[in-house]
Amino acid sequence: MTRSSASLAAEVFPNVTVTKELGEHETLLSIDKARRLLGYEPEHTWRTYHSNRTTPTED
Repeated sequence: MTRSSASLAAEVFPNVTVTKELGEHETLLSIDKARRLLGYEPEHTWRTYHSNRTTPTED
């Protein structure tokens, strides 16, 4: 997907208040609590497993 998270959110959820600045392709589902409480950091991205590919690729 090439469009930004902010653009997608504005179109699909026009009445929802965005409470923080979104990165270019940041998830719209917050993982901030997992980061804060558990020290979680994602190791993979959906882009690695894009549907046009049959096997995972390296980032």
